[in-house]
This record gives sequence, C-alpha cells and structure tokens, in this order.
Amino acid sequence: MAEVSGDGPAVVLVHGMGLNMHMWRGQLAPLEHWFTVVRYDLLGHGTSTARPGPYALADFVDQLARLLDEL
Repeated sequence: MAEVSGDGPAVVLVHGMGLNMHMWRGQLAPLEHWFTVVRYDLLGHGTSTARPGPYALADFVDQLARLLDEL
C-alpha cells in the first residue's frame, strides 16, 4: 500500500532494510510543496503484505516496478 501526497513531478521514496515508509515523515512537508511524493513499505516491512521470506533484492525491484506501473 502506497501513500501519495503533494503536487508536481513524482518522487518515490524507498526506505532502507529494517525500516518503513514513516522514516520519511520529516522530509514530507518540504517535498510536498514541489512534488507528488510516493512512499511505500518494502515487502516484509511496516504495513506491506507479508509473504514467506526470505526476500531477494529482485523481489524488492519487482515490487517497485509494479508500484510504478500503477501510478
């Protein structure tokens, strides 16, 4: 599940391992002024739909590609 806010060209924020999309809270206000900000949780993180792991880097790339296709 992605959260989208702001207006302008799209910027997608991807968090690091062991974190979640809420790590970007401090950056949202300045970015939303100029951009449409898209943030989401990687597989197995935050509110993402969990499926049995382990996850490979290719799984995260596929997830991002699907998200971009939906935008």
